[in-house]
Amino acid sequence: HIATETIYEYIYVRAQGTLRDDLIASLRKPQRHRAQHRRKASLQGTLPNLLSIDERPAGVLSRRIPGHWESDLIVGKDHKSALISLVERKFRYTILIRITSLDAGTFATKVTEVLNGLPKKLRRTMTHDNGKEIAKAFDIETKTGIRVYVAHPRSPWERGTNENTNGLVREFFPKGTDFRLVTDADVAYVQELLNSRPRKTLDWATPSEVLLETFG
Repeated sequence: HIATETIYEYIYVRAQGTLRDDLIASLRKPQRHRAQHRRKASLQGTLPNLLSIDERPAGVLSRRIPGHWESDLIVGKDHKSALISLVERKFRYTILIRITSLDAGTFATKVTEVLNGLPKKLRRTMTHDNGKEIAKAFDIETKTGIRVYVAHPRSPWERGTNENTNGLVREFFPKGTDFRLVTDADVAYVQELLNSRPRKTLDWATPSEVLLETFG
C-alpha cells in the first residue's frame, strides 16, 4: 500500500513538465500547488458539557431507526454567512437553512425552529461538527427533545452522510458563495432537488418519497 501523501509528494515535488501537468489535471481537485492542511484549534474546555460522539447510542450506526441527524455549516464568503445542513441518516433527507450570522445563538434558534416542525419520532439525535456554533447545544436539546453529540476534531468520516451531502450542495453553491446574496427560495430549490434525487441506498426511491411513506 502507498500512503496518500507519498502520491501527492510525487505529483507536486518529483514530477516535472507535462507529466506533472497531466497528473495534476487528473486529480479530483486540480490545484497548481498542494494545499496546506490547517489544523483546527482544539475546542476542549471552550465548549463545556457537550456530549462526545463516543457517548452516542450504538444503534445510531445501524440506520434502522429514523430520527438521527448529522449536521454541519457550509460557510460562505469571508465567514459572514452560511448554510446549516441537516441530513437524516436513514432517509438521507436534507434540510438547508440560510443564516447571515455564525454565532451559536443564531445557530441554536434556527435549528430549533426547524426541528420543532418535524414529527417527534424524527427528533432523536443530532451529531454535529465540533465548531463553536454548537456551543448552545443544550438550548437545542431542551427545546426540541433531540440529543446533541459532537464529532471528534478533524474526523469528517464520523458524519459521512452529511459530508457527502455537503459536496452535492457545493455543486450549486461553490466555495466563496456569499449567502447574504442568496435567497431563501434559492436554498429551498436546492433542498428540493436533493430530496427528489433517487438513491441507490433507498432502492432508487427519493428521500422525500420514503419520508412521506413513513410519516405521511
